[in-house]
Amino acid sequence: MRRTGRVVAYDQSEPAIACDIDRDVDTSSSKYSGNAPARKVWVEIDGTSSCARCARGDGCGQVFYDQRRARIQLLCRTVLPVKPSQRVTVVIDDANGRWLWLVAGAYGLPLAGLLAGAALGAPLASALGTGVAGMALGGLPAVHSSAMMGELSSVIGALAGLIGGLFAWRRFSQRHSRQIEKDLCLHTARIEVVSAESLETK
Repeated sequence: MRRTGRVVAYDQSEPAIACDIDRDVDTSSSKYSGNAPARKVWVEIDGTSSCARCARGDGCGQVFYDQRRARIQLLCRTVLPVKPSQRVTVVIDDANGRWLWLVAGAYGLPLAGLLAGAALGAPLASALGTGVAGMALGGLPAVHSSAMMGELSSVIGALAGLIGGLFAWRRFSQRHSRQIEKDLCLHTARIEVVSAESLETK
C-alpha cells in the first residue's frame, strides 16, 4: 500500500538502524550502495479524498467528519536524505500478517461472543424448566412459554456475548494493539520516494 504525506520530524535520539538499501530505494537512481543506516522519520499521512457521491454534492457528509479527525502520523524508516515538510511517498508492506490480529480482534471477538451467547441461550432456558419459564412469562401455557423463553434467552445471550466480546477486545487492545501498531509502522513502513521539488531545494 502506498500513501503520500509530508515529513514532520525525524528521531535523532536513537541510533540508526541497519537497513538494506536495495529494499528501500531504487539503486539505479540512488547515490547510495550497499547497506546504509536508516533513520526513524515521522510522516503525516494525507487524508483520504471524498467518494464520487461527495464529489457530486449528494454524499453522506462523511468527508467533513474525516476532515475534523486528527491527522495520522506513521513512524517510518528511510536512508534517503529528508527534512521536515518534504513531500514523500510511504510504502507499507502487506507481507507481514501481524496487522490481521488487529482486524480479528476488533471484529472477531464481538462476533464470536454474540454467536456463542445466542447458541447457549436456548439450552440454558431449557435447563431452567418450563415451570420457571411459565412464571417468568405470566403463567402462559407451558408450550408457548417454553418457546418464548427460548427465543428470549437466545436474544439475551447474544447481547451478553456481544458485550463480553467488546469488553475482551478493549482489554486486548489496551495491552497489545498499541505495541503491534508501533511495530508494524517501524518494521514495514518505509519512505520510498521523496518529491523532486524538495530534493532540488535541499
